Amino acid sequence: MTGADGENPKKILASEKEVYSALAWSPAGGRLAYVKSQGKSEAGGSIETVSLEGGPPSVVLSNPSLVVGQGVTLLWVRDGRVMFLMGNPMAQNGVNVSEINVDPLTGKPTGELSKSAILEGTPFSASADGTRLVVGKGHARDDVYVGELKENGARLEVPKRFTVSESVDYPSAWTHDSKAIFFDSDRMGRRQIFKQQLDQESAQPLTQGTDAQEQAMLSPNGAWILCWSSVSPSGGSVATTHNLMRIPTSGGSAEKILEAASDDSATDFRCPSGTSGSCVLNGWEQGQLIFYSS
Repeated sequence: MTGADGENPKKILASEKEVYSALAWSPAGGRLAYVKSQGKSEAGGSIETVSLEGGPPSVVLSNPSLVVGQGVTLLWVRDGRVMFLMGNPMAQNGVNVSEINVDPLTGKPTGELSKSAILEGTPFSASADGTRLVVGKGHARDDVYVGELKENGARLEVPKRFTVSESVDYPSAWTHDSKAIFFDSDRMGRRQIFKQQLDQESAQPLTQGTDAQEQAMLSPNGAWILCWSSVSPSGGSVATTHNLMRIPTSGGSAEKILEAASDDSATDFRCPSGTSGSCVLNGWEQGQLIFYSS
């Protein structure tokens, strides 16, 4: 703590093992509230308060569901309520804004933990009477762009936007005639594979079901579309494996080729862009990275 011009600095709290974040003044101005955690590798943490005059901190609550980390806000409103986030900030149904009454003078809880709201965003300010919150919301969007190579590949024309959806889109391969692009997108709520012609604005979904698919490529003979498939996060469970699948380009059901662990980033496949050659699959076997062609 310092004066308004930085004079008379005074250390209030310090630790070499713990992380302090989300600082909030008490309504009376004599104490500070903060979130204490063990760093990014630890789940949850605790809310504590400390007097500006020093002394041992007071623990308000400790909970493994407390949201900690950079950007987390702690609010101590005028009527004594301390407001904070509980739950999974990545969940689609938002997070719980929880609150507990805290004595502004002693910094100790005077009531029970309760939930006040569910938000799809991060609160960072409250109205003076504590009845309304200002919430920040963000939306990620990635588009596919296409640019033409000129002068034997030495110069790229200004790329033009290819996808126009409010979603996250990633290109994976061209068709053999270079007239269409395969890409995966979350525009339908889960990752799906789409095919879109260069001269069209709409894309055709190529996969069905509840699993998430990505990284589509054509086999050299053009008979199959190969891709990775895993349990969709929106399905309510966490994927432990993902499957390499093949889908007939003429239509039909997908067939599983192999199964790999979801955290196995070394197992992958690539197919040539033309109609000759073989697809290559790599993976670790007994401490060696093995490549297969098919």
